[in-house]
Amino acid sequence: MKGVSVIICTYNGASRLPETLKHLARQVVSESILWEVILVNNASSDDTVGVANAEWTKYNLPHVKLNIFDQPIPGKTFAFEKGVKESLYDYILICDDDNWLYPNYIQKIYELFESGSCDIVGGWGIAECEIAPPLWFQQLKGFGYAIGKEGNKTGLVKTLYGAGMGIKKSNAINIILNPKCKFLVVGRNAKNLVGGEDIELCLILDNKNIYFDEQLIFEHYITKKRLSWKYYLQLRKSFGIGNSFLIAYQYAKTNCSASRAILNYVKRIFRALRSAWRVKYLFLPVKYQNSTCANYYENLGFLSGAISNLPSLLKNITTAKNNLEIVNSSNS
Repeated sequence: MKGVSVIICTYNGASRLPETLKHLARQVVSESILWEVILVNNASSDDTVGVANAEWTKYNLPHVKLNIFDQPIPGKTFAFEKGVKESLYDYILICDDDNWLYPNYIQKIYELFESGSCDIVGGWGIAECEIAPPLWFQQLKGFGYAIGKEGNKTGLVKTLYGAGMGIKKSNAINIILNPKCKFLVVGRNAKNLVGGEDIELCLILDNKNIYFDEQLIFEHYITKKRLSWKYYLQLRKSFGIGNSFLIAYQYAKTNCSASRAILNYVKRIFRALRSAWRVKYLFLPVKYQNSTCANYYENLGFLSGAISNLPSLLKNITTAKNNLEIVNSSNS
């Protein structure tokens, strides 16, 4: 059915959801466009459901339903799967529980998909910080926080971040709900920051039209806790761990032999080891609040992930190849 299903996956989002829902309620959407909001409560222990229902009721939007579903299995990928299963409409919009969409976002997403110019589409975020952002945040231009533009201008790109991403439901069903398609990363949950499911989705859809549009804008609310240097280093470390899984797609796409893949992977591990000797960043991270220290922690994440993943490398490459073949077969 033509329309847009906005999916919000949340864990303990009671404090963040009111503003997010308020911005959704302020969307300017043509009456002819059907849309809904799906909230997936991902194992929350706070009053996420009660707060969300109370907030949405304020806006008196009988034509736009807020449908709430529980997903007790932790992990954003599992929560998103639940949202897609329960969605009504042809186009899916991923709205994180701290994303404040500009008023034309849903209308623009619908128009882009209807134009036939894209299979997956994204915009860009502007930081809305709870406190004045620290100097390192400004110097690093908020890298890692889903802000800034993924492309220099509107057009086709290689990857998009998941926040504010739109995807055709047909692609979501073919990949995310396909039992034969196995993601290598499952997304963040309450216990870890390892994400990358958005990057993996783009890697799988490599031969599709991945589109960035400058007119799709949202504010990303960043709490005081997430603006600490300690948190940021753990975030960057999680990027490295995620990359140690996703590198399997590089080997799958080049179709290199098993022995060549293992050799290249081991070389990457040794390169990471050579960079790990700068222990001053490990023991005195607060003193070095800069990109070099952040890159060091991302490298550490890759190193730890790569060493633990080495025994399963060939299995991961096979999984990646299978995921790519699923998309290719759907195009033929």
